Amino acid sequence: MSNASASTSHKTSTIFLVRHGEKQTGEDPQLTEQGKNRALALANTLSAIKLDAVYSTQYQRTEQTALPTANSQYLKISYYNPRELAEFASQLQLNSGAKVLVVGHSNTTPKLVNLLGGEPGTEINEKSEFDRLYIVTIFAPSSSEKPAAQVSTTLLKY
Repeated sequence: MSNASASTSHKTSTIFLVRHGEKQTGEDPQLTEQGKNRALALANTLSAIKLDAVYSTQYQRTEQTALPTANSQYLKISYYNPRELAEFASQLQLNSGAKVLVVGHSNTTPKLVNLLGGEPGTEINEKSEFDRLYIVTIFAPSSSEKPAAQVSTTLLKY
């Protein structure tokens, strides 16, 4: 038997990225009822996918958006610094084969999509757009092949 299949193995990573749900006003606002319902809808949308991790910034609105998904998947929320997106993108790219959810903000989520090699599309409307779900798929060749990874981006509404 040849081990050629081992040398051509690939790892596909899938990163789901969303902005937090609708928020109240204030310095570190919580979600509104509509935002809480959106967080539940996100958990339902991702329920058929076995996630390996859930990431959030340390703001109430992002934690509250991530929590229903984390709870339904029996995962703890891991935190990232939205001011260090390049480092976080590198960390995500090292998790070859992982499926993860990242909850961020209207200004950080498209930037992170771009840093992962994806297409962020148009700017997120700060006041009214809370339903954008990016799916960034990174198809990485085996380490012995060393060509660049292929990245695709799917943009959905949930």
